[in-house]
Formats: sequence, structure tokens, C-alpha cells
Amino acid sequence: MKTRERQSASLSEISWAGRTMQVKNEQVRTLLVNIEHNAAQLAETTSDEHKLSLYESMMKALVEAQLILRDEYKDDAVSFSHAVCLYSEFGIW
Repeated sequence: MKTRERQSASLSEISWAGRTMQVKNEQVRTLLVNIEHNAAQLAETTSDEHKLSLYESMMKALVEAQLILRDEYKDDAVSFSHAVCLYSEFGIW
């Protein structure tokens, strides 16, 4: 199993503002791990081109995660609202 796949498998919940939410969707877990990885790389790079590329990758991942969650919670407005609050820790909203 690749490192990011292992990290994704271990990312089962996130906490924010005293609340914890299960991250059940494997695609969202993988996207969150990729975002964290890119954020760590961003802190280490000095190249403006590389920074731009990392920001673009992170934004694409955030949009993709948002679309996945929107579709997942489209019939449950309360759960979707809760997900928006919790996932905002990762910049998805």
C-alpha cells in the first residue's frame, strides 16, 4: 500500500471547533491527505512556479471534495451544513 493510501485509510475523522466528524468517503479522505501533503510542500519550497502549481492542485482538490460532499449530502441539508462547518478547517469552504 502506498504511503498516501495508508494515510488516507487512517484519516477516519476530523475535528474542528470542538466537534468531530467521521470522514466516510474514501475519495474525500484521499483528497484531504493530498491537500495536507501539498501544504507541507508549500512551506518548504521557494520556487514561485512550484508554489503556484501546489496552490492550483490544492484548489482543484478542494473543489472536487466540495462536489463529492455536496452530492453525498444533497438530500440532507442539516448534515451538509455540519459537513461544511467541519470541512472548512481544510479550506474546502
